[in-house]
Amino acid sequence: MRKINIKSPSKINLGLKVIGRRDDGYHDVETVFQMINLCDDVVLTESSYGITLYSDCKDIPFDERNLAYRAAQLLLKETGIKKGVKIEIYKNIPISAGLGGGSSNAAVTLLGLNYVLDLQLSRDELFPIAMSLGADVPFFLSGPQAFGTGRGDKLQNLSCKERFYILLLNPHIPISTAWVYENLNLELTKEMNNIKILKFNDSVSS
Repeated sequence: MRKINIKSPSKINLGLKVIGRRDDGYHDVETVFQMINLCDDVVLTESSYGITLYSDCKDIPFDERNLAYRAAQLLLKETGIKKGVKIEIYKNIPISAGLGGGSSNAAVTLLGLNYVLDLQLSRDELFPIAMSLGADVPFFLSGPQAFGTGRGDKLQNLSCKERFYILLLNPHIPISTAWVYENLNLELTKEMNNIKILKFNDSVSS
């Protein structure tokens, strides 16, 4: 049975502009994604049948509500592979903190299963599956820095020209991203031209 241990990185948004609500319930955004070196550890082990998920964190779901579980489920379905997988997730990324931990776990599950099951799929072939799982999942297949539009899943890779440090503060108040967008008031910012994300990096083209 093949096995792989993968680092599952988190991300921050160096800039985020919410343009408006879409017909599909998502919002159109402009954002700059940046991977950071706060990582979960994901271990994938080939099995003969089914999907099992284990984690040292009891606050995440262990079934189809978990993005990594759904990533494995969807990849097996799309490829028709009659095998299974054991997924182990060892959490370091805070839950519901806007750092993309669940999306990252899903993306590395796709990448890891591609190796473990010897599927030989390109990242371009994995991309539609990632997009169907969530708006942030595709970024973790491309990274480490990208300009995102649409739902955030239309990506243009960037090359960071400056070295900088960030300080992450976790208030231990989990907030669902879906709840944030559902309760977003776009009228709070009156000056619509006060932030220009496109100026963040010269390599972003409008």
